[in-house]
Amino acid sequence: MRTGFIGLGTMGLPMAQCLVKGGVEVLGWDINPQSMRAFETYGRSLQTLAAECDVFFTMLPEETHVAMVQRQLLDAGIPEASLFIDCSTIDVESTKELADNLASMGHGFVDAPVSGGSEAAVKGALGFMVGGSNINIERAKPLLMVMGERQTEFGAAGSGQTAKACHNMICGITALAVCEGFALADALGLDLERFFQLCSNAAAQSWVLQNRCPVP
Repeated sequence: MRTGFIGLGTMGLPMAQCLVKGGVEVLGWDINPQSMRAFETYGRSLQTLAAECDVFFTMLPEETHVAMVQRQLLDAGIPEASLFIDCSTIDVESTKELADNLASMGHGFVDAPVSGGSEAAVKGALGFMVGGSNINIERAKPLLMVMGERQTEFGAAGSGQTAKACHNMICGITALAVCEGFALADALGLDLERFFQLCSNAAAQSWVLQNRCPVP
C-alpha cells in the first residue's frame, strides 16, 4: 500500500517531496489546484487515496479541515487498521477526539506537529513532537525520519500537540523580546548590525534571533 499526503501547501509540499525522494510511494491531494499542479505526477483524488493508501498524513491549517478530510476518507472506505499521522498544528482536545474516533473504528493515530519552518521542510530537517501509542509511533517513525532529523515522543495521542503549544508560546515570547530589544537598541542609537553580532554570540542567541530577527 501507498502513503497518502493531504495538504500540499508551504509545509506539506516539501514534506511530501521528501518522502518521494526517500523512496516512499506517495499520493497527494490538496483542495488548491495550484498545489495539485506542483505535485502533479503524484496528485490524485481523495477517493483514490482512500482506495490505494493505508497511511495518511495531514498538514492542514485548522482542526476542522483535519476532521473533514478524515471523515471523507473514512466514508470513501479505507483499508483496515490504517494509520493517520497529523502534522498540523491544532488544539489538543480536537486531537484527542480525532484519535478516539479512529481508534473506535480500528485505525491508528499519531499527532506529530513540526518545528523548523519551511526551510527545514525543504531540507528534510524537521523536528517532530510526537504523541500516540507505542505501536502507532513505531509504524510512523520510519516515515517521519525521512522528513526530519529529530522526533521526541511525549506519550499518548494529544501530547505532541501539547508540546507544540508550549513550544510556540516560548517562540512567540522570544520573538517579542527580540523585536523589543532591537527597537530599544535602535532608539538609543546602537549600530544594529553590530548589536546583532553581539547577540548572536552571547546569551541572547536563539533560533528566533537567527531566523526571524527583523534587522540584519
